Amino acid sequence: MKKPKDFISIAKLAYLSGVSRSTIHHYLMVGIVPEPIKTSKNMAYYDPASVEIIKVAKELRSRNIPISSVKDILHKYGTQKTNELLTQSKDITLALLGPLKPPHSNKTESELSAYPNITQSSLKDLEMLGLVKRDESGLFDSLSVELVEVLSKMREQGMNEDTGFEPKDMQLYIDAIGNLLEHELEYFNKRLLDQVNPEEYPNILHAALEHAETLCVVVRRRLLLNMLQRMEKEPQTLNESYSA
Repeated sequence: MKKPKDFISIAKLAYLSGVSRSTIHHYLMVGIVPEPIKTSKNMAYYDPASVEIIKVAKELRSRNIPISSVKDILHKYGTQKTNELLTQSKDITLALLGPLKPPHSNKTESELSAYPNITQSSLKDLEMLGLVKRDESGLFDSLSVELVEVLSKMREQGMNEDTGFEPKDMQLYIDAIGNLLEHELEYFNKRLLDQVNPEEYPNILHAALEHAETLCVVVRRRLLLNMLQRMEKEPQTLNESYSA
């Protein structure tokens, strides 16, 4: 097969887009770069549009957007629209990922304290713990809104001051998850640093940590189910765990 008109070699693609060949291969593997046209067993030529695709993907990655989301964004918006959003929006995650997975909109303190069983005092406790944060305009960000919604439901169903639960008890989750994250990063660093091309390392690390979040939820459910099943068979297990 002859070389398609205007198509370029991987060497030229790497030069024009400012990335290594290994990065191009990685983008090709995850479906960001279109498949090249092979003219022989060892020769392939890429669509010149791949240059701009890679540049935009590189910019998205520099803003800490996971590689899987980079692919979704480019497929949804195309290169030109994504570039426009990158130029126009300060909150790129909200602008680009929003339509893929609608985030919670930022809210004022009074709006958050209007949730059932959420007071301004409990918001201050959560803010002191670093779990809710404000943006530049003073609004609580989308993660804060999501956390408050979950906490409101928990408190509405009985996990409140009347039964001995307070916002400051969230420290339990902060300590446990913080400890897990430290071990998680150490775990991935040890295995990736000596075995992966340095340019591919950030992509693989982001992908690993992104899926690890889902893995944590699934493993927690499994452990909880195992524990509940043991408690059904041996009711004294719960008392023993508290007295330990």
